Amino acid sequence: MSSTVEQIGTSGDCRKGTPVYYAWYEFYPAYPVNIPISVNPGNIMSAEVSYSGGLFTVSITNTNTSEAYSTTGTVSNPQRNSAEWIAEAPSGGSILPLANFGTVYYGLDYTGIPSTSYATVNGITDNIGSFTPDAQVTVNKIGMVTFSGRLKAMPSVLTPDNTSFSVKWYRS
Repeated sequence: MSSTVEQIGTSGDCRKGTPVYYAWYEFYPAYPVNIPISVNPGNIMSAEVSYSGGLFTVSITNTNTSEAYSTTGTVSNPQRNSAEWIAEAPSGGSILPLANFGTVYYGLDYTGIPSTSYATVNGITDNIGSFTPDAQVTVNKIGMVTFSGRLKAMPSVLTPDNTSFSVKWYRS
């Protein structure tokens, strides 16, 4: 468990019946910051979080429009103990309903973007599926369920080259 999170991504929310899409970054425990690039359904986004010399750099590119954004920041006592690819329900004091996002695709096999779904652990950079218990790394596939235990979203298994996966929405 980590008390700090350095992340960047996109969101799709529904506000008064209208879909709203945007990019954001967060150096938790600070609040998220919206990013001024366009995000639309079907866009292929490439994002990265890196760490060097005490600074985190978060970068995101909309490969459909070539718009890009990058910024650096510091986090007090960063934990630096996880790498995650997430499709999740939004929160705002409580967990909000999960929109029907269909299927979201991550990684080279689906996006055509090299070196996606990669992480650096103990100085070694490789794809998400390359790390083994021998590397003192735990790779978890976590689904989302309702409080009553009904499935809301579930990641697929990794593709044969260990670089890609999808997350599917389920009616609950």
